[in-house]
Amino acid sequence: MHVISRKPFTDAAQKHPNDAEALKDIYKVLRKGTFQSLKSCGASF
Repeated sequence: MHVISRKPFTDAAQKHPNDAEALKDIYKVLRKGTFQSLKSCGASF
């Protein structure tokens, strides 16, 4: 799975400022990871 755009994460962070740091962290994990399925992606969290 590839993260195509950071924009949804930045938009969500602006809409939900209390969760901005968590969204930033999730983006980093997804960006750096190589996942074969959604299930393997979920194992990262």
